[in-house]
Amino acid sequence: MPAKNVAILPSWDSIGLRASASHSYRIDNAWIGAEHGFAIDPAQATAHGPLYRFPFLLLAFVTLSVNLAGMARHFLRLAQPAIARRRHPLTGLQLIDMPGVAARLQDAGDALEGARSNFYRLLDAAWEQVALGAVIDANEAAVLRAASLELVRMARLAVDDLYPYCGLYAAHARSEINRVWRDFHTATQHTLLLP
Repeated sequence: MPAKNVAILPSWDSIGLRASASHSYRIDNAWIGAEHGFAIDPAQATAHGPLYRFPFLLLAFVTLSVNLAGMARHFLRLAQPAIARRRHPLTGLQLIDMPGVAARLQDAGDALEGARSNFYRLLDAAWEQVALGAVIDANEAAVLRAASLELVRMARLAVDDLYPYCGLYAAHARSEINRVWRDFHTATQHTLLLP
C-alpha cells in the first residue's frame, strides 16, 4: 500500500517495546488492490528459501521465544552488577557474595542456557529439513512449539526470580536494566506465549 494512503494513529502506550512503535493505522478512501495482499501459506510463496516454506505459526512461536530469550540473557548480564552493588542489611555482605544469591544467579543462567540449547538443536534440525525441501509434520511442529514455550518459561523464571535482588536501580525508569525488564514483560504478553 503506498504510504501516502496510510495514516499512523499513535496508540502504543505499553510500558515496554517502545522502539517497536507498534501503532495502529487507518486507510481512508483508498482502494487496496490484490497486488498489496498475500497469503500466509508456504505453498503460495513467491520467493525461494526455507524462510518462505517454514510453517508461519511455528515461525511465530520460534521468533517470539528467541526474542524473549535474548532479552532474558540481556537482563541476566545486567543483573549481575546490579546485585553486586547491593549489600545485605543484616550481614553487610554484598549480595553477590552470599552463596544462596550467587547460586540463584548461576542456576537461572544455567536453566535458561539449557532450554536455549535444546530449542536451537530442534530449530536447526527443523530448518535443515525445510531447507532440504521436506515438510515439518504435526508431531515435529508440536515438539518445537513445546521447546519454544519451555524457553519462554525458563526466561520468565530467570528474570522474575532475579529482579528482586537488583534493587531500586532496576526499578528506575531510566536504567538499562529497567528498560530490558519492561521490554521483556511487554513481549511476554503475546497470546501465543500463554503458559
